[in-house]
Amino acid sequence: FSASSTSGCNPLTVTFTNTSQNATNYEWYFGNGNNANVGDLSSQTQTYTASANQMLIAINGPCSDTAYASIVIVECGCTDPLATNYDPTAVQNDGSCIYPEPSVITANIFTPNGDGNNDVFKLTTTNATEVILKINNRWGNNVYEGTGLDPQWDGKINGTIAPDGVYFYQYTVKGLMGKEITGQGFLQLIRQ
Repeated sequence: FSASSTSGCNPLTVTFTNTSQNATNYEWYFGNGNNANVGDLSSQTQTYTASANQMLIAINGPCSDTAYASIVIVECGCTDPLATNYDPTAVQNDGSCIYPEPSVITANIFTPNGDGNNDVFKLTTTNATEVILKINNRWGNNVYEGTGLDPQWDGKINGTIAPDGVYFYQYTVKGLMGKEITGQGFLQLIRQ
């Protein structure tokens, strides 16, 4: 006989196909507490919640032949350590992984005056794998564009100090498994 699957996650449904020849009666011992005595080659389906050994006895009068198989139930769960529901005991991934959503916090004022406090405009992100930040002046001209995990604008345009005023920013924050968020807003540059 053959099994549709010999290992998998709990619960595992297995169909056994009887390929015996020259027998008239078949005794199935499934190893999960179920048994069957049948007079034909019909397939048998069983569900397993724990590993088990199976036995099929093919009988023809006083003669019999026995075949054995094993079903192995493995610990399943999320096997990706980057997921929020990572299961370190799981040996097979069951597709249940949940990945954290990226998030963004933005400021709306920064003061690039060299005092070491609030001298750059940057986004505060969590669960990000890449950040794209673009800043335009009030006329729509690009004054800054940066990518990476922590792009920061120092208040300069091509090395020249940018004037005080209102600027427009846009961002795209990419997270795990292709998750992505976008946003935009206005920021005030004040030199003091």
